Amino acid sequence: MNRAQRRQTSRLAKRARKRGVQPPVAANLTSDIIRDLESAVTLHQSGDLTRAAGLYQSVLDRYPDLPDALNFLGVIAGELGQAEKALELIERSLTLDPANAVYHNNHGNILRQVGAFDEAIAAYKTAVGHAPEYAVAHNNLGIALNRCGMARDAEHSFRKAIEIEPEYYEAYNNLGTGLYLQARFEEASTVFREAISVAPKELSARNNLANVMAMLGKIDDAEKQCREAISIDDSHAITQLTFGGVLEAQGRFFEAEVAFRTALDLEPNMPAAWNNLGNLFRAMGQPVDAINSFRRAIALDPSNAMAHSNLLFSLSLDPATSAMTIKGEAENWNSRHAASLKEIKKLHLNDPISDRRIRVGYVSPDFHDHAVGRFLSPLYACHGRDKVEIYSYADVARVDDQTRWFETHSDCWRRTFGQGDEQLAEQIREDKIDVLIDVAGHTAGNRLLTFARQPAPVQASWLGYGGTTGLEAMGWRITDSVTDPIENEDHYCENLIRLPDSLFCYAGDDDLPAITDPPFETAGYLTFGSLNNFSKLNDDTLRCWAEIVSAVPNSRMLIKGRGLGDQQLRQRVTAIFSAEGISPDRLDLLDHLPKKSDHLSLFSKIDIMLDTFPYSGATTICEALWMGVPVITMAGDKYVSRMAAGILKVAKLEELIAENRQSYIRLAKSLADQKNRISNYRKTLRRQVMHSPIADQKQFVTAMESVIRHMWTDWCNGVEPHG
Repeated sequence: MNRAQRRQTSRLAKRARKRGVQPPVAANLTSDIIRDLESAVTLHQSGDLTRAAGLYQSVLDRYPDLPDALNFLGVIAGELGQAEKALELIERSLTLDPANAVYHNNHGNILRQVGAFDEAIAAYKTAVGHAPEYAVAHNNLGIALNRCGMARDAEHSFRKAIEIEPEYYEAYNNLGTGLYLQARFEEASTVFREAISVAPKELSARNNLANVMAMLGKIDDAEKQCREAISIDDSHAITQLTFGGVLEAQGRFFEAEVAFRTALDLEPNMPAAWNNLGNLFRAMGQPVDAINSFRRAIALDPSNAMAHSNLLFSLSLDPATSAMTIKGEAENWNSRHAASLKEIKKLHLNDPISDRRIRVGYVSPDFHDHAVGRFLSPLYACHGRDKVEIYSYADVARVDDQTRWFETHSDCWRRTFGQGDEQLAEQIREDKIDVLIDVAGHTAGNRLLTFARQPAPVQASWLGYGGTTGLEAMGWRITDSVTDPIENEDHYCENLIRLPDSLFCYAGDDDLPAITDPPFETAGYLTFGSLNNFSKLNDDTLRCWAEIVSAVPNSRMLIKGRGLGDQQLRQRVTAIFSAEGISPDRLDLLDHLPKKSDHLSLFSKIDIMLDTFPYSGATTICEALWMGVPVITMAGDKYVSRMAAGILKVAKLEELIAENRQSYIRLAKSLADQKNRISNYRKTLRRQVMHSPIADQKQFVTAMESVIRHMWTDWCNGVEPHG
């Protein structure tokens, strides 16, 4: 080999350390084969796969057992999606040269590509066993370990790759991602900054850093990272996607929409952008646009279970979508994402003794200061520990005081953020959970694919989601007879088991302010209000409220919701009220208030709460009643339309429940005309709720323990749910 050839070989070797492609070995080969093999590697490195494959095949036609040509042709087959051919070629090369670290690394890449992660890990370990300084293989081993939930081992591999190659950008980026998945956000931010210092023009680490900063609540820094990335390359779709997410987190909805649409202009077939756009439309109270966006995301990526869950959630917000349509889509979700997992169900070895102390696992992303968390807390506070052992599976990213409270009230606390569904299922099996309760349904952060694996003998859904999960593996749904009357049983794939009073329990917040006199007494006008999540405020609901305000002279409407600081969203709301003759000065539109005390203080400014439809409130209903504010609700024909009605009925406030739009408007107008009645509610509602089953924690927990025991006893006796 002459000097020029040696220089070329050196350059190829340097690239090989990063890319996992090793230059050819010249010994015992003719000059034409050496030349063609080197040319093939060069073409391969430049991305010209077709010509490279042709040259590799030409070499093999002359030298059929040349391991380099076999291996690298296998790599190209993998890059072209021909996994079976790739494995055959690479495995042939390994029989010829079993000690070649690059071959084992490439074998691991194809195994990882087909989802054979355990085998991929073994291949990468063999590679680094033969070549301990092989940085690429250490990095790839870390990727596979992370995919299998072995975060600590993955971290070691990434750090080893960086030790070998101190400027190995991909290893820094992967290490940061691994730390993120362990919820070690500050450490992740440091590593991503190191990646940026190594390669300032690369955008992936900047986008990842923006996501970490947003998770840490440092939203200005997150926006800064996005803008710097855009200044480097404004044609990078992922950056626009990240930027849109940061803007949405700030409530800058229409700017976020521009960013998401820019991402789609750059990559029209980008499923993540359609999914994020759907989430944005849902947050803006536009369920039909959200539904259409999620359907686009699913069409582009049919395996995306979370986008499909987002679709289901949005269907429940749409006034035109029936419960049976939602059930059909939930069954479709099950057949597409979950049904195949039943083949890997394992025998449950739990002791079938009906009256023993049982292990109950609660699975939720909402073990923090969240509406679901507040409804969960009475259960944790009052569970009879002689009867029940509590295991918490918390998919919580950011820990707060409420998270720590739940942890101290658990017999076993497992933080599952970043953990794979199969790994979580195995953990639940190892914990020998008897009854596993899903508290998320098809909401963000759900673990339905864990439930699909049937890790516990009894599985039930409760509280966090307003409809059927569609899962064959979900035997039960815990509900009540008002929210889910007998005629609603066809809406579910699960077997309904009903609590005697309400599926909700609310005993008030510790920081609730004092009850004030109704504001009309000093203001001289009556104020209607809504503090619900803005996603529930579709145009029909807003038009109905405008009609009510129009019918009550001199009245006002107060609406609080995330995004109402956005001028264009405010204009949309204002336009709907203006169409009913309501001038903007009769509207108080307030953005999200981060402090709970500020949110609760708004009840002092409201005389009558107007509930949303078709998706009613729950937490805000309880808060309003506790603050002495009456709530008008409309009881629909499905669970999400009847949550408030269930709360009001148990609190003996049936007079506030309307059956249709006309009676809803009539009830609101009638109550507005009865100022003495509003004043009386202000004085009596908290006491009335306090003495109702809604606030009776011990009674509620006794009822929950009874239905949990019923489900467990059925399993012990071999009785299958018949949902």
